[in-house]
Amino acid sequence: MRHVLALACAALRPPLASSQMDLPQQPNPITPDIVLHDPWNPPPPANPQPSPNDPRYLLSCFNGRDPPVPPCAGGYPWTKHRADAAAKLTMDPMAWKNYYEIPYIFDENVPEVTKRAVRQAMAMWRDFTCVYPQEYPSRRKLEPPGQAYVHVQLSTDKTLCQSSCIGRPTEDPYHEHQVCWLILGWCQTSHDAWGIARAFGVILGLTYENKREDALEAYGGHGPYIKVDWSVIPKALWRQYEVATRSYVGSISWPGHAEYDYRSIMHLPPTGFPQFDMKKIFTATRARGLKADIGAARHPSDLDYRKVNDIYACLPVQMWCQLSSCSCPWGPFSSAPHS
Repeated sequence: MRHVLALACAALRPPLASSQMDLPQQPNPITPDIVLHDPWNPPPPANPQPSPNDPRYLLSCFNGRDPPVPPCAGGYPWTKHRADAAAKLTMDPMAWKNYYEIPYIFDENVPEVTKRAVRQAMAMWRDFTCVYPQEYPSRRKLEPPGQAYVHVQLSTDKTLCQSSCIGRPTEDPYHEHQVCWLILGWCQTSHDAWGIARAFGVILGLTYENKREDALEAYGGHGPYIKVDWSVIPKALWRQYEVATRSYVGSISWPGHAEYDYRSIMHLPPTGFPQFDMKKIFTATRARGLKADIGAARHPSDLDYRKVNDIYACLPVQMWCQLSSCSCPWGPFSSAPHS
């Protein structure tokens, strides 16, 4: 439990001031009496040889390979290491031992107001995980050239705010079709940066929370958490509410089943996408879901950060965990209750 609390604590560090980003410092040593749980070398599961039919939260996000291979994420994680990012961020006491860069470029017609909104959305994930969105002036400036990247473009279709990929575009980071499109229709200003952050969450490898395998029916002894009224959903949108056969539901380094998060930024609202005037599509089946303002998140939740940090095996430089509790320097972390 201690390592789980440590990773949760590390996920919630406050954003860095710009002045902190520019002053390299020596990394803080890991406190000797704290055992750091390493997702690359997870403890053996209860069943040493898990069956393919076992719930995926009994498996590990990482199996010792680099690049890491699912089963725990919705897509392949991004794999470019950023050692220099760690050097820039080590003034922050909750800096990470490992960083993964996600290169992105803007289409030439993207205005500055939209660029600011995209940077704001990227910061929501960068400031609390070890993923490191890095802006490049053009594809030709990518280092190294030919790697997978995100291309941000505008759309006149005001129903769109989405990505063309879940996770890295292909298993091979140097495949010829390595571009992931971030398409901005209704989400082009800072007011809608949360929508861009949700779309970028998909690029990180997350799926919509309501598409989890335990969302609509029981999975591995957990769920269901919502009930969908299919009669009010246009058939063209059914796939947005159908279960994804590969979605994050936890791992042995979580450990085990990850709580269903009604407050996740990745959860669609009960009335569907904000750009459609639709009737109530689903209702929560758990008490904490009935109390939550589902789909109203304007920032990733605590559990959103924990999921990304598990998928990418984010390891903090230093932790403040004592016995079975974790207290961050700015106060204790909070998490949704188990169900």
